[in-house]
Amino acid sequence: MDKEILQRTRIDGTDFYKDQHGQLWKKVAGVYKKTDEEPYAKVAPVNIKPVMKNKTKTCKKCDQLVQVNIDKCPHCGVSNPADSIKIQLFSTVFVLVVLASIFFGFKSCSDNYAEKEKTREPTPSYAFVHCMGFVESQLKSPSSADFSSYGNSNVTQLKQTRRGGKNEIQYLVTGYVDAQNSFGAQIRNNYSCKVTGITGGRWILDKISML
Repeated sequence: MDKEILQRTRIDGTDFYKDQHGQLWKKVAGVYKKTDEEPYAKVAPVNIKPVMKNKTKTCKKCDQLVQVNIDKCPHCGVSNPADSIKIQLFSTVFVLVVLASIFFGFKSCSDNYAEKEKTREPTPSYAFVHCMGFVESQLKSPSSADFSSYGNSNVTQLKQTRRGGKNEIQYLVTGYVDAQNSFGAQIRNNYSCKVTGITGGRWILDKISML
């Protein structure tokens, strides 16, 4: 066999040769023998991670080259020097649009609420709620107040008039409230509250008595 035309490969101390026809030979004890053994299968694959060069960009302020992942320019000290002006401008515009949307959305809700308040009529349930507030102001310990429910209280409409395009309705609300007295004892007080409600959410206390 002509050794001049063989390609030699040493794997784990064994010499393998390949002739011009692609046939593999293995040298054993000085003798060349044909083999079907794949020598490269004995070599464990090696994971080679590509070496990435640090990408650079010009600083948005001083135009010096800086790495894209740094937080501060080593030349002029500006923050995030690799961020382009376009990105910063887009971020600023985006924030302004979001804030404007929140502002106008809140303003719209406020305007709608104010518009509804202008046309809100004085109903018995509102009379009951406002009377509770007036009664609480008469108590020694308002935070301890426990009122009778709307169903266990009496709300009576006394009269209704219309003035200046608005309704004025007078109610009499009676019920009870459990609250602490000056000595800290929880006692029950019956109350009678007369109020006048005006279209638009205004309420006037006419008379209140605690029994």
